[in-house]
Amino acid sequence: MDAAPPAIIRIQADEEAGQAVGGTCGRAGLLRLARVQAERRSDGQWGVLVHVRNTTPRPILFTLSLRAAGRELANPGNQPYRVGGAETLAVPTGPSPRPVPTAEVAASLVLNCPM
Repeated sequence: MDAAPPAIIRIQADEEAGQAVGGTCGRAGLLRLARVQAERRSDGQWGVLVHVRNTTPRPILFTLSLRAAGRELANPGNQPYRVGGAETLAVPTGPSPRPVPTAEVAASLVLNCPM
């Protein structure tokens, strides 16, 4: 019997507006949440891709943290990410025991830009 393809759920914010989130870059509107995508893993958990959109014409270095679904899902080591000017970067997070809705991600996502 062939295994079923992995389940992919796209939970999408308004692409034009994006969703403002916490942190220095998020509150300033420099970086916005563009989309959340969840993919079921072979172990039954969910991997979550957080798509972060840079609203400026210049590249931005940022860190993120995300606590959702009752656990820390992103960046426990405070790893920096780089997103090009006017680009969107998909950052893998998780695992999560369930798909995490965009509203829950937006409420707990923190994007900070080092000064």
